[in-house]
Amino acid sequence: MIQTILGNSYIWYYSRILLDFIIGSYRKRKSIIKKRVIKKGDSVLDVGCGTGEYYDLTEGEFYGIDCDKRYIDFANKKFKNRRDNIRFEDKDLNDLNPKDKKYDVGLLIDLTHHISDKELAALLKKLNSLTTKCIVICDPVKQSSSNLPGRFLTSLDRGEHIRPKNDLVNIVKKNLIAKKYEIKDLVIGPIETVCILAFKK
Repeated sequence: MIQTILGNSYIWYYSRILLDFIIGSYRKRKSIIKKRVIKKGDSVLDVGCGTGEYYDLTEGEFYGIDCDKRYIDFANKKFKNRRDNIRFEDKDLNDLNPKDKKYDVGLLIDLTHHISDKELAALLKKLNSLTTKCIVICDPVKQSSSNLPGRFLTSLDRGEHIRPKNDLVNIVKKNLIAKKYEIKDLVIGPIETVCILAFKK
């Protein structure tokens, strides 16, 4: 039942908007990314963009990809016409060629807990080849034993690979080439999350 509800792009979008209003699920992350990462005119590649809520991080080119066509169709209807330089496509990251196009910033938001360590390593290496300035990873992590609300909510998540924070950080550092990392702990409602900023310049 829960999986069916979450698979509906309209329910997913409006439930996330409600969560953002209540606990700042988008606002908190956007604030960090805008303050620490995005420069004027930066191009952004959002991998696993879902229904496209991060399109407004930049006034530069925004390209969101997701393997769920329902989400992409929703994002195109909702956001594509707001600017000429916004695109959403039902596409796999491996279909992109760094010889054709590179982006200033790459986003992996609420994605890593849906894939295995091996898949994540390959994804990070591919994204590394497609970006020039920074890669941002934001995801829930394994909740503290005392955080019962956070543990309950993450147990409902469709992702089967919610990792301890240090494990996620280590996988990122092992598979990305970066000059500097910033690790930001972030609590969204009761859910403990981390934002990893991997600066390549």
